[in-house]
Amino acid sequence: MQSPLTESIPYLVFKTPAQASLLENSTLKANSGAFFDYAVSSQQAQPNGTSTALDLVPNARYAQQNPHPSNIVTAFDATVSSHGRLVYMDQMFAIGDPRTSSFAKSVEPARYLVEYQKRRFAGDRGGQAFGYATCHWIRKCDLPNERLGSPCSSTLSGVFYAGFCFSSDTGTLECGHTTAMDDEYGERPIAVKRTTYRCPTGSPAKSLGSFISKRLLIAGCMVSSDMSFDPLAEVHVPAYCTAPVDYFKGCLLPGATNYDPRARQDGRCLFQTKGCTSSTALNYNSEATIDDPDFSCIQPKRGCTVNSAAYASVDSSTPGYQSGFYGHALRGVVAYHEYHGPTVLNYDDSANVNRGCLLAIEGCMDSTAVNYDSRATTNSGSWCIPRIPGCMMPTETNANAGYLNPSAVSTSHHMLSRQPDGLNANFSIGTTFHDPAYCVVARYGCGASGAPTQYPGYAQSIAATNYDPTVTVETICYWPRPGCLNPAALNFGCENRDYATPCSSNHNVTVHSPIACVYSWDDVSLPATPPSPALPPARSDEALVTTYVIVVAFTVGGNLDYFTQDVREAALDAFKIAIKAAALNITLTVTSGSVNLEYTFRTVDEAESNAFERNVSTGLGSTAESAQASLGDAIGVQMLSGASLTRRTVLSYSTTGATFATSPRTSKSADGIVIGAVCGGGGALIVLGALLYIRYRYADSGQRCCYWRLADPRKRYPVSTPVVGVAARVHPEPA
Repeated sequence: MQSPLTESIPYLVFKTPAQASLLENSTLKANSGAFFDYAVSSQQAQPNGTSTALDLVPNARYAQQNPHPSNIVTAFDATVSSHGRLVYMDQMFAIGDPRTSSFAKSVEPARYLVEYQKRRFAGDRGGQAFGYATCHWIRKCDLPNERLGSPCSSTLSGVFYAGFCFSSDTGTLECGHTTAMDDEYGERPIAVKRTTYRCPTGSPAKSLGSFISKRLLIAGCMVSSDMSFDPLAEVHVPAYCTAPVDYFKGCLLPGATNYDPRARQDGRCLFQTKGCTSSTALNYNSEATIDDPDFSCIQPKRGCTVNSAAYASVDSSTPGYQSGFYGHALRGVVAYHEYHGPTVLNYDDSANVNRGCLLAIEGCMDSTAVNYDSRATTNSGSWCIPRIPGCMMPTETNANAGYLNPSAVSTSHHMLSRQPDGLNANFSIGTTFHDPAYCVVARYGCGASGAPTQYPGYAQSIAATNYDPTVTVETICYWPRPGCLNPAALNFGCENRDYATPCSSNHNVTVHSPIACVYSWDDVSLPATPPSPALPPARSDEALVTTYVIVVAFTVGGNLDYFTQDVREAALDAFKIAIKAAALNITLTVTSGSVNLEYTFRTVDEAESNAFERNVSTGLGSTAESAQASLGDAIGVQMLSGASLTRRTVLSYSTTGATFATSPRTSKSADGIVIGAVCGGGGALIVLGALLYIRYRYADSGQRCCYWRLADPRKRYPVSTPVVGVAARVHPEPA
């Protein structure tokens, strides 16, 4: 419909678009940024004005593009206060109060006449939504600045006529005014004389005379009691009223099934429509009048319409497709896997109304498991964890990186002892249920493995030096292992004299044995031993006797109690086996100071003594390690030193016919050093390892006192040391 004829411009009147918003005063803007069909011009794109490019041009943006609809002037409206009363192509205005009005108007484009004539409900196609108007032509609107809606006038045959510029049926701009109107039936003729009305768009008036043409229905306020009542209005638009109210609202279109010829205000129209007419169907169309054979009614079937398969019917290009992963927890590791479990438990592919889906809640459904979930409805994976009690407190090595084990704290007065232990000594990787009763505090040290036991070199059972019966985590035990613990020694920390440099802690020396130490001064040569005193002249009844005494000494770990008679005999046999001299007469002396073993062999046969020395060197070697292998292991002791061999040559006179004893008599001095003596005839032989010069008197009748010199006792001599001669003279005891 068109705006009232009193307005100079032929505006189209329509419902305000939902996207429209107020720009200024009553000017509206489409918020969607696109032109409506009624607000475009053929000047903008294709000749028929239907180019889709028009939809991309935002409106109400002046001076931005040329030719832009916001820059193209289409009409002149004296009631418009902005832009010099010019109306642009893309402008639309609210009717009445823009805050409450639901109607708007925009300039009727020239091309609308073509569309108007095509529609069956109006124009020449037999419609009834139109009327007639008589236009009196005045002149052409060809003066400068004359536009659609501009006031115009002229004097014809001495009579002055006033009108408005309008668009003719050929699109020319003409000047004229309406003199009469009638409805579509010719039943309501009206002559217009006192008020100047515009001519309808598309009138054939282009020369002198009056011309009748069809026109759009006229909008206005049809409530006679309203101050804005318009007697020419044919369609009631509440926004034109001073007090907007409805007036005979109904369907105005004759082609509709609910057409109301009495209606004066546009209402809802219904047409013959195909569709489902069953009110119980899902696709029921309340406006349908004819059942559509191609689209039958769909009756509801209720059920779960959610597919149980995850990502069912989802395109693989969809963002996040198959991104459902879950973390499958193992102790200390979380492995991520793609989830393939169901989404629902009761999917019904025949259902079309979603009702009653049972969600698939993954979880352990075994009530005996530690991770039982009472809300779980499915167990598509191995979710259940068996109940295995144990202590879940970790060991120190499994604890968090920031964990610090308690240690001793020093104060200015004394040492406060915190528990210097670890966390749990009873940790099990398979534990799934924590039970504090299973926890054992980790106390590190020497426990059961260091308990009292039979140890080499000791007669009674002994414990490790760091034995602690409260230990729960075994680390290392330290047994009474003798060696050198003097920091001044060259072989500090070593268990024997085989080393010339300090030993690392893996030797585990715990008991200091002075004999095992090697010092820098041990290599300093001692002063030469003075020669033995000369023997007195031989008597006629005396003969010179040469005796070779060889002592092989060792220092071993342990204590004297270990060397019982049986162990001594075993040690003597092992020594003979080592040097391959089972038949020789060898004696063993065991003394303290760690434990000293001295094997003594005496012979008057020099060749036999030399062979003995060679056998000792070959069978026992010169180091503690070789002595351990050949002798120490056999008697169950630790060798602290290698074999130390001392050879002594004793010269004496023997009375002719006297017999030389083969076994010495022994006595023990106050400091525990064993003294051996061999006497034969009128002479005697004493073996001593602690004095340089000794005089010993025997009370036996017929013996004479013997004097001799021994090797320097301050220095040990290995097997390779040259023998030391010792001279002895048997003579009457001096007064």
